[in-house]
Amino acid sequence: MLRVLLFIFLISSFPSILLESSNTFPLSSLKPKTYITYRLDVGLRFLNNTSSAIDKGLFTIKFITQNSTHAKVLLVINLTLFKMGRRIHVIRRSIIYLKTANRLVLREDGKAVGITYFFINTSALRRGSRFLLFTWGRCKYFGVVKKHVAYPTLKYGRQDSLIVYTNESSPTLIYDTDAGVLLDGTFMKYDGLLLVFDIMEVISIKLYETNLDLGPRNVVAELLAFLIHPYTISIILAIIIAIIYILIRLTRARRYSP
Repeated sequence: MLRVLLFIFLISSFPSILLESSNTFPLSSLKPKTYITYRLDVGLRFLNNTSSAIDKGLFTIKFITQNSTHAKVLLVINLTLFKMGRRIHVIRRSIIYLKTANRLVLREDGKAVGITYFFINTSALRRGSRFLLFTWGRCKYFGVVKKHVAYPTLKYGRQDSLIVYTNESSPTLIYDTDAGVLLDGTFMKYDGLLLVFDIMEVISIKLYETNLDLGPRNVVAELLAFLIHPYTISIILAIIIAIIYILIRLTRARRYSP
């Protein structure tokens, strides 16, 4: 009986073990000298539960060195906040180490901060894939791939991407399929990189600038987006109306000509 119970326990625990180890750091794309800058918008909340509106916000992640187990990373955050009726400018820097096996963020003294999900390994993810995104305390937050999209980035055209939902109703994350980096996130909370600066939650965060190769643009999606744009449709309709008008005038002119 004891052996049967032990067997049942091992079988039931295996899926969660698999999930926790199924998503690692995307080593192939994030190499030394790579930098990624994000734009922070709307507002944020700190660990002390105070909130601030964001006037301007940039968050830069720069990879310094990397081996098979860790990456050394420089973080720079540059914020202009509205707080208590005042505009406050904040610039902070920090060196951290990122474990490539599980995306765990460590301070320089080796103290664990949390798991980051600015990067995920997208190579094995398909629609419906469920994987461990991050943990906070005793809570586990899983990501589920909902669909593939061609996401319009600010500077790099439409990129093939994955939309990932968490097991909460609000947070939605969009990742580049080729590079595995975050392109867009809403209500991001408990991320290890942001926790370095005592930031518990950011309402909106978007890729702003990077020297990382995100892969080729989705030209077909860009063409379709151009064709269905209201201005494009208006121009096409105007051209069609003009052609019809000209044809009607030519037909009438021929009909009444001697």
